[in-house]
Amino acid sequence: MNFIKKPAFYKTKFRPLNGRYGEYDLISGQKLVRVIETEEIAWKNNSFDANDYLTIRSFGLISRLLVASGAFSDTISFLFSRGIKITEVFKIIMENYHKYAGLNKLFGDYKKYSDAELFASQDDLIGRITGDDACWNDLLSNQGTYFKLDHGFSGYCLFEDTNILEELKEIILRGVENKLSKEDLFDFNEVLKHDKIYRIIQDKPVGKLIKADIKKEIA
Repeated sequence: MNFIKKPAFYKTKFRPLNGRYGEYDLISGQKLVRVIETEEIAWKNNSFDANDYLTIRSFGLISRLLVASGAFSDTISFLFSRGIKITEVFKIIMENYHKYAGLNKLFGDYKKYSDAELFASQDDLIGRITGDDACWNDLLSNQGTYFKLDHGFSGYCLFEDTNILEELKEIILRGVENKLSKEDLFDFNEVLKHDKIYRIIQDKPVGKLIKADIKKEIA
């Protein structure tokens, strides 16, 4: 029996590397030269396709929103203490988000942006962006598809359409309620309320949500 693994035949695409670009006066008296550093992304191989890649990207958005931004950090910690891993929470969200209008649109848009930021080749990326003033200005100002998608989409949920967070809360609650005891379920609902208080803040500084951001509790 042959146990030798077949090599992974990767297909890659390219995207601009965040913050690694600029215009430089390399030769005095001549036009400024636009320079972009690129990042090569494994987009397909013999184990996953483009749809799998976009799904993996969606897991990154969930991680950013639930934990890194602090939107559901206590929720995740509580569930972990009751034997429910974060990967199980991710699975619950991915299997049910399409039932909710706000989340369905959010993930649909996120996948479109994740696909649109990729270029077939490094030359195509550099030529298209540096050769088009509108694209170049979008890159410099973090507009269009040229921004950190996980940060941008998380920020949209936290500060623009907070109803999406309510949909996430509903999905998580319905997905785990049968896995918790009556006492734990009562405590879990209190944890969900506590996480919501973290998100109702004023004068939020740039960065992760922390307890010090809270100015007052809103009942």
